[in-house]
Amino acid sequence: MTMRSILTILLFAVILLPGSCTGKASEQRTEGDGSEANTATEADFQIYPFGEGGQIKMLYDRRQRPQSVYLNGMAYIVFNGGGDEEASGRSDTKPMIVQYNPVTREFSDVVTLGPPDNDHHYGPVIWADTRDRLHVLYGCHSSPGTHLVSKEKASIGSSLDDWEVGAEIAPSISYPTAYRVGGNRQLIYYRTQGHISSWTYRISDDNGKTWVGPENDVTDLDSKGRFEWSSYQCKFPSEDGRYLHVVYTAYDDNRKRDSARYYNPRYKKNISNEWKYNLYYVKVDLETEEVTNFDGGIMDCPIDLDQANARCRIWDTEGRGAGIPPDIVLDENGDPAFLHVLSEESTEQHNYYFVHRVEGEWKQSVIAPSNHQWNSCHVGLDDQGIYHAYLVVGDTYIDTKYAEGMSDVSDFQKEETNYLNTGGYMDKHGGGRIEEWISFDKGTTWELRRDLTPDTTLYPGWRYNNVQAVTNAYGTAVDGLLMYYGWKDKDAPAAKGFLVHEGTPQRYVDRVFDQLDIQKDIVFGEAVNVEGEKQDLLLDIYSPAGDDVKNRPAMLLIHGGGFRLVQDKSQSYIVKIAREFAQRGYVCVSINYRVRANPKDDPEGTMSHALEDAMRGLNWLRESSDELGVDKSRIVVGGGSAGGMIAVNLCYKDEGDSGEWDKSGIVALVDLWGSPWPEWNFYKVAADDPPAIIVHGTDDTTVSYNNSLDLVKEMESLGLHYELVPIEGAGHTPQRRMDIFAMDIAHFLHPLIMDK
Repeated sequence: MTMRSILTILLFAVILLPGSCTGKASEQRTEGDGSEANTATEADFQIYPFGEGGQIKMLYDRRQRPQSVYLNGMAYIVFNGGGDEEASGRSDTKPMIVQYNPVTREFSDVVTLGPPDNDHHYGPVIWADTRDRLHVLYGCHSSPGTHLVSKEKASIGSSLDDWEVGAEIAPSISYPTAYRVGGNRQLIYYRTQGHISSWTYRISDDNGKTWVGPENDVTDLDSKGRFEWSSYQCKFPSEDGRYLHVVYTAYDDNRKRDSARYYNPRYKKNISNEWKYNLYYVKVDLETEEVTNFDGGIMDCPIDLDQANARCRIWDTEGRGAGIPPDIVLDENGDPAFLHVLSEESTEQHNYYFVHRVEGEWKQSVIAPSNHQWNSCHVGLDDQGIYHAYLVVGDTYIDTKYAEGMSDVSDFQKEETNYLNTGGYMDKHGGGRIEEWISFDKGTTWELRRDLTPDTTLYPGWRYNNVQAVTNAYGTAVDGLLMYYGWKDKDAPAAKGFLVHEGTPQRYVDRVFDQLDIQKDIVFGEAVNVEGEKQDLLLDIYSPAGDDVKNRPAMLLIHGGGFRLVQDKSQSYIVKIAREFAQRGYVCVSINYRVRANPKDDPEGTMSHALEDAMRGLNWLRESSDELGVDKSRIVVGGGSAGGMIAVNLCYKDEGDSGEWDKSGIVALVDLWGSPWPEWNFYKVAADDPPAIIVHGTDDTTVSYNNSLDLVKEMESLGLHYELVPIEGAGHTPQRRMDIFAMDIAHFLHPLIMDK
C-alpha cells in the first residue's frame, strides 16, 4: 500500500519538437509491452521559450509568487514583457499572460493585461478560484495593484475585454503571494508598504469578492525600537491548507545611509543592505490567526526583531548574508526545510545550503557554490524521497552599479577574485546556468544530476534566474514542468521566459492525445425498470482520435446521483474522467443504468438492477473489444458516489441475480467517493479480487470518508493491493481537484495494465 504524494519531478525520455531546446542526462529506460512502440531514448527534457521583451524579474523571484497555475490540464503563466528592446536600464514592460498545453506542447497567443510601467515590482501573480476563474494581480509596490478576473472559466481570452476588474484586496501591497488554502479559501500574503513595514495576509472565502485579515500583522521588525529593520519573506502552505509556513531574513535598511550601520564585523568592512542575515521561521494558523515558532510557542504579533531573535531564529548566520530569502519544501514528516544561499569567506563567494531537521536539530548541508546572493532557486521532494534542487550557478560573481534601497555601490569595497562588474541593470540580481542537484539521503549530501540550461548555440552568452515550478491552485508542484527567465543584453528589456517540460509524454500516464472521438447514445442492452416498463440502456464511448494502437485498455465508468433520476452517463465529473483517460490512450465507456424515484425504499432491489446493468455494460465491452480496439483482459471499472458503490459491488461481488457473474478482464477498481454505506454493501472482498484506488474527501458528509477507511481495512486484512488518496478538507465530489487525483489514478493503473 502506498500513499502517493503529488510532487514527482523525476521523469525521463525525450522527443524533439520544432522550436525547442533539448538537454541530455545520464540515464535512460525502456518501458512497454512491445505492441505500442514505447521505446527508450537518451536525454530527458525539452525547453520551450515564451514571451519577449521582459525586463529584470520577468518571472519574479520567490518573494512574489506564483507566476503560474495549472488548471484543467493547462498551465497559465503570467510575466512582464513587451518591452522596447532598444531601450536601456529600467524600462517599460506590461503584464501579460499565456496558456501552455502540455499535450501539444504549444503556447497560445499572448494576452496583454495592463499598461506599461518601468517598476519590475509591478510584475503579475496568478491564481484560480473554486469556480475555475483565473485571477491576476499586478502593479503592487506599496499600492493596491490591479486585480483582474477572467470572465470565462479557465480562459485567458483574446484581449483585456475578456477580463473584469476584481475587488481591491488591500490599500497597499508589495510582494504578494497567493495560495488556495483550507476550506477552499484564497490567501494573499504580502508586505504592507515599503521596506520597513509589516507583513500580513488577507483571506477570501467568496472567490475574491471580499477579503479579511488578522487582527495583528504577522511581523513588523522595527515596531519596538529597532529603527529601520526589515525582512524579506517566503511562504508555503501546509499539506492540509490550515497553516502557512513563513521563513524570513532580517536586515537594517539604513535609510539614513549611516556608514557605521553598514559595518559588518565578520568581513571587517561596510556591507550594503544587499545582504540579509539569519533565518527565522514562524507558522501561521489560518483558522485561529495564532502564530507560533517551530517549537509551538505562541508569538506576540506583530513580531519585532528582538522577539524574532529570541524565539524565531533557526540559524544565526553570524554575519553571512543573502539577498533572497529561502525557498521552502515540506519534508517527509510535513515539516519545513529550506534552500538558502549564503555568503562565505567574502561577499563575492556564496554557497547553497539545505537547512533541515536532523534528529531534532537544525542542520545546514552545503549543496553547491552560487555566484550571487540574489539567485532565486527551487527545491522539491519527489515520492521516492529524493530531493531535487534547481540551482542558478556561475563561475564568477556578477556585480553592477545598482544596489538595494538607498545604498550607493561606490560606498562598498569589492573583492577582485572571480569578480565581474557588468554594470548592467538586467544583471543586478545575479544569474547564470541552471543545474539540477539531487540528494538520496534526506538532504545531507548532494550530487549534480544534469544541466537544464538552454542550448548555448541558440542562446550564447545568456544568463538565467528565478527558477520555479509550475504549480496548481494549492501551490503544489506539477509533475515535470519548471520555468525560469533568461537574458543576454545587460541593460535592454529583451528577456524571454523558458519552460522546461520533462520527458516524452508517456501513454496511459500523461495526456498524449489532444482530440477525442466521442460516440453517444449507443444501445448496449434492454431492461425492465421498477415501473415495469422496458428501457433501453445507453452508453457513450470516448476514444483518442487518430490512434492506430490496437488492444488498448478500457475503462467502464458508472455515474453517480444517489440512484435517482437526476443524473446519467453525461454527469460532469464522469465526463471529465472519461476525457482525462481517453486523452491518455484508454477507451472509456460511460454507461446508464436503471434508477428510480425512491431508491432508499428498496436498497437491495435498487442495487440489484444497477449491478445487472453494469454487468451488461461489462459484457458488451468485452464482446465489442475487437470493434473498439480494446484488450478485454485490461478493463478498469470506475464510478463516483452511487456509481462508486456499484463499481465496488461489481468488482467484489461473486454472484449475480441473473446469468453468470463474470468479472474476467477487470484489472483494477477506481472508487471515487463511493465506498458503500452498509445498506448498499452486497459484496465480500476476496484476496484474488482486483486492486483498487480510492479517492475520497475527508470532510464528505454525503458518503462518509469512514466508509473508505472500512473498505481499506478489509482489503488490508487480505493483503489486497490498494491506494487511498484522501482529499484533505474536501466534501463530496471534489472534482475541482481532478488535475491532482487523475494523475494519482494514472500512476496507480499504469503497472496494472502494462503487466497484462
